[in-house]
Amino acid sequence: MVVQIHRIIWWKDEQQFDDADPPIGFIILSGHAGLDNLSPIDAKVFKGDEIERAVHIFGRGKSDQEKVCFLASTEQEKIIVRDAIVRATEDGVLN
Repeated sequence: MVVQIHRIIWWKDEQQFDDADPPIGFIILSGHAGLDNLSPIDAKVFKGDEIERAVHIFGRGKSDQEKVCFLASTEQEKIIVRDAIVRATEDGVLN
């Protein structure tokens, strides 16, 4: 996944990104958008340390409000992704 100013885009894997395939999804960080917490339903899906590495993001999708979850490789990577989302949505940038 890539944070691109006010948009998050993602591919199935690095190879699709490297091959310049079109992304498989996106979220626009506009209006009501940002980071979300783990829901009880989400908690049932994850195992072990995955809960600590999950990043939940909501924003405008293709047709409506959407929530997506990305699983970071490490807790440090999760912090980097969360910080990028915060920077993309702070300081009235989305207003």
